Amino acid sequence: AAYAIPLRSSGDVTGSDRIAWHYRVNTPYVPSPLLVGERLYFTKWISPILTCLDARTGKVLMDVQRLPGLKSLYASPVAAGGRIYFVSREGACLVIKEQPKLAVLATNHLDEGFDASPAVVGRQLFLRGKCHLYCIADE
Repeated sequence: AAYAIPLRSSGDVTGSDRIAWHYRVNTPYVPSPLLVGERLYFTKWISPILTCLDARTGKVLMDVQRLPGLKSLYASPVAAGGRIYFVSREGACLVIKEQPKLAVLATNHLDEGFDASPAVVGRQLFLRGKCHLYCIADE
């Protein structure tokens, strides 16, 4: 489940009006949610099923969209330059537009899988595979 609790809250907030909103279906098990602006993106369990919520209200903006070309996810998504990057345990990297509607920009495949979350440094994307470290960048 996902719960939005205002930062000013303190003490036990269980069952209280201090919870701004909650969402109880299709939430992640291993990958962390990704907050970009006022949108919260997350995948279902470890599967490539994407949901996007309005972070302020909890309103569903995109519900149960399959991320094509991916099978299982341990790595958390990252965002940079208006794009969101997902890497799979099977070696696929899916790039989508950062918006409340699914728009695939690219799918790339490498020869090993990824459990670690990508890291963005400047204009470089670092991917730690099971055996190698990759750096993807413009020349």
